[in-house]
Amino acid sequence: MKFNFSLDTAIIVTLTAIFLFALGQAYLGGLLRPFYVDPLVLNFSVQDKIYWGFIKGQAPLIYFFIISTLFYVSRYIFVSAEIDQKIVNLLRSKIKLRLPHEVKPHNTSLEDERERNYSVFTFTTIIIYMLFLGAIFSLSHIEQKGKAVGQTVLKDMEKQPLVKIIGMDTDLKQYRILCGSALCAVIDEQKNVSLVEPKNVVYLSYNFAEKPEKNS
Repeated sequence: MKFNFSLDTAIIVTLTAIFLFALGQAYLGGLLRPFYVDPLVLNFSVQDKIYWGFIKGQAPLIYFFIISTLFYVSRYIFVSAEIDQKIVNLLRSKIKLRLPHEVKPHNTSLEDERERNYSVFTFTTIIIYMLFLGAIFSLSHIEQKGKAVGQTVLKDMEKQPLVKIIGMDTDLKQYRILCGSALCAVIDEQKNVSLVEPKNVVYLSYNFAEKPEKNS
């Protein structure tokens, strides 16, 4: 079986980018869910979501590459070893045992080719369904992972950068949750969440000072 290397590479790169984008979207959605903020409001770019998907979804990405590689290898073996033809011959022999007499088609080569194509199509469809189910479970896992991080931030906000919002007069400490291209999500010590423009967010010098270690 011959493969079109350029086409196969383009397909793999495209599917990988889509998978990373979906992982990034799922992670950001899970992270911001405890704060009732939609990632679309913060306006993350496509590159940002692919980056988040790569950083936070390395384990699903590795599984994706392993399964994809196994798919191409197994499909190549399936065709080159003529396993599909053996399946066709097995099914044909079973049918022959049940028929009172053998009916020979007019064009056996065309019939064989159709049956081979059908077996290859069936095998490919099964693998695609497996990849689809794996992708669904990966997205669910990465979303729950992001949600757990968001809940941790909500419980212990002091681990986030301490910021000040220009034009907002308040004595409450404010912490940055996450910034997108258009807006930043900020939470204060009373757990009030605000959406402000990134240019109005000032990172206080407290973040860069050496903090004393807490005694365990």
